[in-house]
Amino acid sequence: MRAVRPLLAVAFVAALAGCQMGPDVAGTWDMSSPAMAGQNAKATVTLTKPEKAVTEVVISGSASSAAMGMPESAKLTVKIDGTYSFKDGKLTLTPGSATVTETGLTGVAKNSFQQMKPMIEGQAKQQAGNVTESEVKWDGNDKFTATVGGESVTFTRVK
Repeated sequence: MRAVRPLLAVAFVAALAGCQMGPDVAGTWDMSSPAMAGQNAKATVTLTKPEKAVTEVVISGSASSAAMGMPESAKLTVKIDGTYSFKDGKLTLTPGSATVTETGLTGVAKNSFQQMKPMIEGQAKQQAGNVTESEVKWDGNDKFTATVGGESVTFTRVK
């Protein structure tokens, strides 16, 4: 579970820092970063009109995490609702509420999750309403990078 904390933090920061789209900002985007490499995690952000943003991070169990009570079928999910605006090549994101859920955890992993859940939700609550602006570098209409917390995050449009 300790390995999950940094991943959640990076994904959360990426979600809060925002993502800029190209000509059409609406859509769903997969997010990836060096901190997420090698993790059983998937992060997406969906931007809809009018200016609604939903970020979801799903961490899946693996063969190696099964011994700690997180079987391959288990999932931890962090969902952050918020709003966004896009102007002059910059995306401004304002996070709102966050929910943290789990399915399939057992034993120590379930206990650890129950202990971490209030902390994760508390961090999200502290960030609610904090406006963050981010510039992006486009690689065509379906891919871009943004620097988030000093780290490069790649966004790829889900088709």
